[in-house]
Amino acid sequence: MDINIIKEKKDMIPSLLKEFNIDMWLVFVRESDIMKDPILDFITDRGVTWQSAFIFTKDGYEEAIVGSLDLDNIKDSGLYPVIKTYVGSIKEPLLETIQKFDPKTIAINKSADDIMADGLTCGMFEYLQGILTGTIYLNRFVSSEKIIGALRSRKTPAETEKIIKSIQITEEIYDILTNKLTAGMTEKEAADIVKNEINNRGLVPAWDPSHCPGIFAGADSAQAHAAPSDRKIEKGMIVHADFGVKYEGYCSDLQRTWYILKDEETQAPEIALKAFFALDDSIQASFKAMRPGVEGRIIDKISRDRLKDHGFEEYPHALGHQVGTSTHDGAALLCPEWDRYGQRPYIKIEKNQIFTLEPRITLPEYGAITMEEMVQVTEDGAIFLSTPQRKLILIGGK
Repeated sequence: MDINIIKEKKDMIPSLLKEFNIDMWLVFVRESDIMKDPILDFITDRGVTWQSAFIFTKDGYEEAIVGSLDLDNIKDSGLYPVIKTYVGSIKEPLLETIQKFDPKTIAINKSADDIMADGLTCGMFEYLQGILTGTIYLNRFVSSEKIIGALRSRKTPAETEKIIKSIQITEEIYDILTNKLTAGMTEKEAADIVKNEINNRGLVPAWDPSHCPGIFAGADSAQAHAAPSDRKIEKGMIVHADFGVKYEGYCSDLQRTWYILKDEETQAPEIALKAFFALDDSIQASFKAMRPGVEGRIIDKISRDRLKDHGFEEYPHALGHQVGTSTHDGAALLCPEWDRYGQRPYIKIEKNQIFTLEPRITLPEYGAITMEEMVQVTEDGAIFLSTPQRKLILIGGK
């Protein structure tokens, strides 16, 4: 991550601790090349090997405790004014700092609902408990999920700028794919068009390259989270794609849908047009309802209700997720009150957060119709960062 963005993020931490009434935040990690805490990139641009602690207090104190062989690397970053080191055990310097500040609450990266706030491994948690056994601090742990959720999701202007650029590149590649997409090519061949364009720009896919891009042709395709196959794109099929790129560490995530015309057709089937209109209406309705202070479940329900009003079933996933350095970024989610989402449906959305809107309708004879747009919450509403697909794209025909 850009060092200036890291500094901006670190500057936010004291106010977040005060906002959530937390005395100390402890990020406890080791072997970050192997098991990296998702928040580490927001507080340092360096990795660590031995057990390491990054400590923040609500009064603005910052400290790094690292093994002796990691010392110079962390010092060279210039990010931490206080650095302690050890050889045999981190216990003594860590206890010294905790006892010095005597925190009533110690936030650690453990969360049942938000994977981005769940970076503390079970082994490291037990190790930390062992260090604090016999002290008054053993029972003062709280989850850091509110801190991490806010730190990741409250986008700075520099972060927003990088995401917008990522979106623009993705839309350019979608235009190229639209011009080259034809009946007779396979899902893999269509995906190769996208992959080549990403590579030619010196970029990488926004998520696992095995299924970014995802290309899904027809009713029997996988339709989500699967690699492109040798299935041929045929006339009379709906085709949709799902991909994004990572630009200077920040992601995009967009979906687009096409209909492959049969020779005698000049328009898509009526049911496909009806479904597309319903999806567009669903996106626009949920978009118009977005503003700071609204719970994610409310936005999600508006989208689902709108699809039901048009006579279609609801989709089996959340309406939208946050996007940032990861395509699934931040705690707040536009989702229904399902057990799988824990408390996330009740989190209120905030200014500067960036979300996707991605309802879908599956037509048994043709395939899945879906669009995925990206929007940013503003002070009194939201704005589209992507250019919404407002009509079904037609390919081929006479």
